Amino acid sequence: MRYREPQATLQAGPHAAPTIHAVITGMDTTAALGVSADGVIALCKTLVATGHHPSTRLDAYRRDMLCLRVRSIREAAGLRVGGRGVGFERDRGCAAAPPIRKSGRAGRRAAP
Repeated sequence: MRYREPQATLQAGPHAAPTIHAVITGMDTTAALGVSADGVIALCKTLVATGHHPSTRLDAYRRDMLCLRVRSIREAAGLRVGGRGVGFERDRGCAAAPPIRKSGRAGRRAAP
């Protein structure tokens, strides 16, 4: 039986959410849908930034072996590798909300 490299595609069944099939090559290069990045988390961040639906699932393959299943690329984009090099943790830089002005009109002070 001859080995065939999996293709990075977007697939969806009739009742299933779309799933991006990514390919891991080398030590840490991951590619899908014409986008390449150093690692699955970086790929998810790039896919979200380029306009792919954040709820899309991602399956990462090395050759024909499923290595990692991501529930949603938005969730993975908000992670980073754990401080001890094992597991994942929330990326605090992704969790910050943009600054907003307090209620009321700008430049006016409330009456004492």
